[in-house]
Amino acid sequence: GHAHTRRLFDAGMERGEFRTDVPAEWLVSVYYALLHAAGDDVRAGRLDAETALHALVTTLRATFSPPS
Repeated sequence: GHAHTRRLFDAGMERGEFRTDVPAEWLVSVYYALLHAAGDDVRAGRLDAETALHALVTTLRATFSPPS
């Protein structure tokens, strides 16, 4: 759940795998919002599952990667 996801983000931030310029709690909120948005778009027929997965993974990588 939420606490487990928060611990994953905290650990990733400590290792430099995730951005640290925003709070971990914000990253958790964004993560769940994107998951729900992808599911909503598939259920509504706006995206097929393959396209939604690609969009989700691409957006998560861009959102959570440390700034260059």
